[in-house]
Amino acid sequence: MPRSSRAPILNRKTPWFAGVDGGGTKTVAVVVDDQGKLIGRGEAGPGNVHVAGWRLATSAVERAIGDALRQAHGARSRKIFPLRGMCVGMAGLDGTQNVRRFESFLRRLKLASQVRVVTDAEILLVAGLADGKNKRNTATLALVSGTGSICWGQSATGETARAGGWGHVVGDEGSGFALGKAALRVFFETEDGRKNATRLQRAILHQLGFPDAVSLMVHMTSPERRKDEFATLAPVVFALAKRGDIDCRRLLAEAARDLAALVDGVVRRLGAKRYTLVLGGGVLANEPGFRKQVAAACGHKPGRIVVARLPALGAARLAIQGKDG
Repeated sequence: MPRSSRAPILNRKTPWFAGVDGGGTKTVAVVVDDQGKLIGRGEAGPGNVHVAGWRLATSAVERAIGDALRQAHGARSRKIFPLRGMCVGMAGLDGTQNVRRFESFLRRLKLASQVRVVTDAEILLVAGLADGKNKRNTATLALVSGTGSICWGQSATGETARAGGWGHVVGDEGSGFALGKAALRVFFETEDGRKNATRLQRAILHQLGFPDAVSLMVHMTSPERRKDEFATLAPVVFALAKRGDIDCRRLLAEAARDLAALVDGVVRRLGAKRYTLVLGGGVLANEPGFRKQVAAACGHKPGRIVVARLPALGAARLAIQGKDG
């Protein structure tokens, strides 16, 4: 039977690598060859341990990698060949102990001979520079705004710095979670008669499926409530802002300033004179107008802006770079 033109050719002389982007809303995994060519992709639910917990987050990573491998091998293959290396960029996974715990989980899967865990901002930075167009003596900053937020940068001489990424209790400024939380604050201020954002009120009740403020409050203040549910309100804010809603436009302007402050903080710490800004996360990737707001709010303007659509490829590139390590 002739081979399908879409089926991958399993040449095991060519090593394969996996990259994973574990975010607060979804997990994306890719499988590439040693030249970085994409040959498989998989998706699953939240891969952020602070959003979904360890059990669900690790399950999502395992499922996404498995789907990517099955696509790479082809539907008819019954054997999964091991990977040469794997790198996971994980939102919300800070601290040596947490990183080692996740690396131990990846080793137990026995899918790759080498594993590495880094931040989601690091893989975004690598993905954004894949075109090789960055100028010499130029720093690179990665700004993530999805369910959470963080800015991570590297100078031309290799120094690194970060701002944000401290979690939703004390941080995540300018993120989908922060926008959702701010929208809820305006909702209840309107309920109190302190504001008059009735359009936003109706849209929030419709989005979340509640009849009134009391039932919404009981649901959203439950200890079991995950922060990605707050982030589901971000599209509501964007939609109303585009229709001229003043309250929502104010929320977006505040979020843009908060993200720009993260960028400015990293620029100052690196002492960067010029820099490339790589943008990622669902909020920044899907809202071009908001990207312009953030860039305009930066005190020191970026020389170049890149939107990384598939950060998991950055993780795969890091896995390739570490193959001889």
